[in-house]
Amino acid sequence: MLNVKNAEMADLEQIMKIYRYAQDYMIKSGNPTQWGHFYPDADLIKSDIDKNACKVIYDKDGIHGVFSVFDGTEPTYKHIEGGNWLNEEPYLTIHRLAGDGQVHGLFPCALNYCKKISLNIRVDTHADNKTMQRLIEKNGFIKCGTIYVKNGTARIAYQRADFRAARFASISLNTTRSAARSVSSSVDRHSDNWQEIVER
Repeated sequence: MLNVKNAEMADLEQIMKIYRYAQDYMIKSGNPTQWGHFYPDADLIKSDIDKNACKVIYDKDGIHGVFSVFDGTEPTYKHIEGGNWLNEEPYLTIHRLAGDGQVHGLFPCALNYCKKISLNIRVDTHADNKTMQRLIEKNGFIKCGTIYVKNGTARIAYQRADFRAARFASISLNTTRSAARSVSSSVDRHSDNWQEIVER
């Protein structure tokens, strides 16, 4: 069973091995420019760990995946071309997802972790990263347009906004509260009767 936890500095060596595997895989799969052999570097991952943004995906055999998640505005998402974001509500951003190739289900695992924090999630990937595009779209994300990362290169931007579930939960909670108020009101109206029954 896969689980997610905050990465620690002691995990850095294994994390960088996973990123090196992912870099090699992308290059061999026709995506040589997204990460190459230089991104992400150890300093960036150390920074993510310090911010508690870096997460590792693990099971009983050890760490198999890594990703970073950020709560707040992603600067490179402020401008989008060829479309629009689904909404402008607060969101999470998933970055730098990678796996060691030993297990399946890393993306759904990361997504489920994020959904416990927010139902409004954004992610981006390179046009040549066909594997990630399939995973993103398979897991309910909508293609929104094109954004540009810090080095000026384009990325396909996606968003998942599962507000129907949030509204349902809100309706259910409000219904429960309404029922509780009705019961409380009924008890108040018949308090004398209850007192009489107790006294008997």
